[in-house]
Amino acid sequence: MNNKQLHILIIPSWYPTKDMPLSGIFFKEQAQALTKEGIKVGLIYPETRWLSKFKLKHIKDYHFQIKQNYEENVNVFREYSWNIFPKTKKMQSKQWIYEAEKLYKNYVKKYGKPDIIHAHSVLWAGYTAMKLSKKFKVPYIITEHSSSFAKNLIKSWQIPYINEAFDNAEKIIAVSSPFAKLLSSYSKNSKIDVIPNMVDTEYFYFKEKKKKEKFIFLFTAFLTPKKGADVLIKSFAVAFKGNKDVILRIGGDGEQKQELIELVNKLGINSQVEFLGMLKREEVRKNLWEANIFVLPSYYETFGVVLIEALATGTPVISTKCGGPEDIVKEGLGKLVESGNIEALSKELENSYYNYNNYDFSLIRKYAVENYSSHSISNKLINSYKEILNIY
Repeated sequence: MNNKQLHILIIPSWYPTKDMPLSGIFFKEQAQALTKEGIKVGLIYPETRWLSKFKLKHIKDYHFQIKQNYEENVNVFREYSWNIFPKTKKMQSKQWIYEAEKLYKNYVKKYGKPDIIHAHSVLWAGYTAMKLSKKFKVPYIITEHSSSFAKNLIKSWQIPYINEAFDNAEKIIAVSSPFAKLLSSYSKNSKIDVIPNMVDTEYFYFKEKKKKEKFIFLFTAFLTPKKGADVLIKSFAVAFKGNKDVILRIGGDGEQKQELIELVNKLGINSQVEFLGMLKREEVRKNLWEANIFVLPSYYETFGVVLIEALATGTPVISTKCGGPEDIVKEGLGKLVESGNIEALSKELENSYYNYNNYDFSLIRKYAVENYSSHSISNKLINSYKEILNIY
């Protein structure tokens, strides 16, 4: 069996929809990347809507019907339905699993039985994969992404489902080493590999850093407390208040935005801080090209895709030690500091400003491509598939 004969069925726990086109975009990109390596890839996803969003115009499109689309070399089967158990999480999960099995049967009827089911996140794609594996005798693996593990948001009733799905998987994949260590407490399965998320390094390509009037620090994220934007703003004020040559750009929207704007005004740095609002993908890329340093001040990240996007454009990074970034940020690429430490972060912001010319931007780009490109990560996944199927 060669690569072209490998048949992988992907089940994501969340996936892009018309309403949320960026939700789970990395699952979509990974599926497409595998097809470029000659793998036959299919994908099934139960797309459920909340009844609170019910409108008559949606009846035709969301009436528990299954539709197939060919999305950039991937056959995608979706069931468009309503969440008929809005107040009962256990029943919601059972509905999701039931719909996924219907999709699996429809997919297999048309494209045949896959060699491996690759589930993304245990709740509920991973648990669904286990049920399908037992019923239809197909091996499965789970790549875990959910920050719920790091944030201690796993409910006690969910733990038996997680244990069972992890324990019976052929392999568990974590997106970073610290995350793998965390997941090990939920499973007897010793087969936890680390394969990071891939980044489209062809889209996030390198541009020479032109000398500008202003030195730009950039941060983009959903503006929630866990992202540590308030710590970044305070650190920036300590390091650069009154220095008109240095600015901080903050991209994104979220519950904390107004609070952050008020903090900037209170600190008297409103002329040095720009709030960019929610950014489209091309706007993120444009801002990375313009930025001198990208900063990620989070309290916890299972990985840190945005760091790789920055590195792919040749942009050095400063990140907190919050889980995923410890695997990413190496010497010559940027610096790591402790989460929530204003003094440490302010010093590192200053150091990066005064020592900026010591960075080799093309080398930063090279590291991102060699370690996180679609081709690099796809081949790591393919090797995992072959190992499970005893193909050498």
